[in-house]
Amino acid sequence: MTLPSQPSIELPLLLELERAGGSVRPGPEFYNKVVAHFPDIQPADRELVRRNGRTKVWENTVDWARNSLRAQGQMYGGKGDGWQITPAGKTRLRKDLLSLGLPPADVEGFVSGRDTIASRLGHQWRPKQLALRRAGRPREISVQDAPSEPVPETKEEARSARVRGS
Repeated sequence: MTLPSQPSIELPLLLELERAGGSVRPGPEFYNKVVAHFPDIQPADRELVRRNGRTKVWENTVDWARNSLRAQGQMYGGKGDGWQITPAGKTRLRKDLLSLGLPPADVEGFVSGRDTIASRLGHQWRPKQLALRRAGRPREISVQDAPSEPVPETKEEARSARVRGS
């Protein structure tokens, strides 16, 4: 199972904030709009919970993306508050879309439209992903770096894999 890394969620989060009129009360409907930009995420991936048994990994990762955007001055709002995009967030949204290859004449139409980033940009949209493991912390990988073998789940498995690879 894989989920996008926290930095990869920032652009879709800004886009969906802008599409919501600049502010939103976070909840399942909003998380569903953000997840739509990541077609490889399966329903089971979205239901995965952290070790505490309560917190969904997907929603927690979106919350960390929110924290990062707040620290960068690109949005306002905390976990229980409404979220708002700032002028700096609006600027970043448009710059990032341009840097991904969206033609300048299409940016405003895309921002006000309903297409996902993945459906509009295709192969140009290659977000980094977290490789989720049952034990230990997730680690960030890029799609092209995805391991062909399963990621070891314990230190002993990792040690055995290194010995076999030597």
